[in-house]
This record gives sequence, structure tokens and C-alpha cells, in this order.
Amino acid sequence: MGGAVKGVETGYFRDEIARSAYRFQKSLESGEMITVGVNKYREEKTEIPQILKVDPLLEQNQVLQLKRLKAGRNPQTINDCLVEIRKAAESGKNIVYPVVAAVENYVTVGEITDVFRGVWGEYRESL
Repeated sequence: MGGAVKGVETGYFRDEIARSAYRFQKSLESGEMITVGVNKYREEKTEIPQILKVDPLLEQNQVLQLKRLKAGRNPQTINDCLVEIRKAAESGKNIVYPVVAAVENYVTVGEITDVFRGVWGEYRESL
């Protein structure tokens, strides 16, 4: 096949997962495989849980905390950390050390992943 990357590029893993899921579902539906609560020994009455509603104040507090964090950082240090992550990602070197250094300097996950997206792009499933 050519390794894991080739497997992802050719859709091998996606297809194998789909085939496996199909076989699993057919074995459930036929009764060949028993899953308690799904196709055997089901409760007649099912309680519907309450939907989690997040308090809008919680979001506002998070945004404020993030703004305070960003305002208290040294912009040059943040930039240096992001440059080191980009260099490591572009060169194929180990990214763990620059990422850890960045996190220790309060670089956000969003800022780090923006660098990764800039270097490697985003995965888009091809159908």
C-alpha cells in the first residue's frame, strides 16, 4: 500500500472503516451479535435527558480572560514561538519542543493550530 499516508490519500482507511461499520450494523440487525439495550433487553420507556444549556455569561467570562491573557503577553516572545513552530513544521523536525515552549509562554491553541494550517493545510475528505 505504501504506508499510512498513502492509505489516507487513497481512502483505504475510510473504506475499511465503512465496510467494518456496515458488517457490524448488519450483525446487530440480524441478531447475530447481541448488544444489551440496543437489540436485546431494551427498556420500554426511555428518559430523554435535559439539554445542556451553557450560560452566556460563561462565554463572556472566557472571552474576557482570553483578552486579558493576550494583553499581558510579550508580543515578541509570542512571535518567536510561532516562528519556531513554523520552522519545525516546514522542515519536518520534531514539533513537540517548540509547541511546549509556546504553551509555556501562553501561546493559545488557536494560534498554534493556525500555524499548522498555514504549513500543512486542512484535511478535506474526498468522496
